[in-house]
Amino acid sequence: MTDFDSAPTALGMVADARPARAVATALVSTIVAALPAFLFGGLAALVRRDLGFGVQGIGVAVAGYFAVSALASIPAGRIGERIGARRGILGGAFVSGATLLAMGAARSGWQLGIALACGGIGNALIQPAANLLLTQHVPAHRRGLAFGIKQSAIPASALLGGLAVATAGETLGWRGAFVAGAGLALVVPLLTPQEEGLAVLHRTEHRHLPHISGGLLLLAAAAGVSTAAANSMSSYVVEYGIETGLTPASAGFVLMAGSAAGLVSRVVIAWQSDHRPGEHLRVVAVLMGTAAIGYLVLAASVAPALLVVGALVAFMTGWGWNALFIYSVVRLHPTTPAASTGVTMGGGFSGSVFGPAAFGYIVGALGFRQAWTAAALCAVAAAVFIVLGRRRIRHERGGPPGPGVVPIPESALMHQPERGE
Repeated sequence: MTDFDSAPTALGMVADARPARAVATALVSTIVAALPAFLFGGLAALVRRDLGFGVQGIGVAVAGYFAVSALASIPAGRIGERIGARRGILGGAFVSGATLLAMGAARSGWQLGIALACGGIGNALIQPAANLLLTQHVPAHRRGLAFGIKQSAIPASALLGGLAVATAGETLGWRGAFVAGAGLALVVPLLTPQEEGLAVLHRTEHRHLPHISGGLLLLAAAAGVSTAAANSMSSYVVEYGIETGLTPASAGFVLMAGSAAGLVSRVVIAWQSDHRPGEHLRVVAVLMGTAAIGYLVLAASVAPALLVVGALVAFMTGWGWNALFIYSVVRLHPTTPAASTGVTMGGGFSGSVFGPAAFGYIVGALGFRQAWTAAALCAVAAAVFIVLGRRRIRHERGGPPGPGVVPIPESALMHQPERGE
């Protein structure tokens, strides 16, 4: 191997693993985890009409969901290591399903907001546990694609939220739509494979987890500032398009096309990593830096055509790094994939809380051009944090293992060596 990014992943497939079932479980459970926020976003107008709260309440409620996700992500990842992928996913699916039912039964904006915030716990439990599940059940040379599919669940949840407005919102009503969403959580136990073999070995060996390293914190910071910029773009690109001269329908099409491009690039970029081992974090840094160019093109947009180009570049790269980044973190921390991705996902969730609010403040105070420039600076900072985090991890690995680091079992390493070793 030519790059330390390509550290061997500790847990290959268990003896009778079903990779397709594990990928399906990760995809569906991650959709269930994200559905409370995105379904609410799609149905917010109908909910506000019945419960009687202002537009500001939408932002506060969604921010509460991501804030709880961020706060719970690190402990939830460590819990996932201790109890195993299956229990972590099932526990998170129960919380998310209960959240959707509570939102459907809410009689006030406060009740709905509290229920949505509790959904952040389900989100924090499911996502690291799903990462652990993929590590245990998918062959090493297919994990990039598996993580790409899993991370496509986030934009897929946004699309489901939009679909709910046009379909269930007007037929079932918004309460019925939330109940129908809760029904999806019932599918998760049917999909999730049983733990056996190396999966059980992994769970029993992680009673004492390592300390969070400085390199991992730098990677979490990168995820946070990059997510802040990307989520701001998706929140404001329609309004900016209208201001630039697009019709509302055309501006909405830019958002739809950009979201689709981001979803596809997320899967394709991660899939390509299966064929090109090594250098993954470098690719992530390049993607984040390229997103900065897209934001600067948006800042300079004096014509609708330029805006479309900038938006597509920013969506494809600003959203496209996510799956490859998480896969890289798993490869760098092969004995603690859930705990490690819990740290970095906590950073990403934090960006979802503060990014759109800060972007909106800059737009109000200075204008869109300055806000897009700030987004570009965030993307550049994220790329720098990736480079620094990569160097820090290499430095940390130059010495002996830290306290609590669990050695990789030889029996695990011999099952699925990384390609290119």
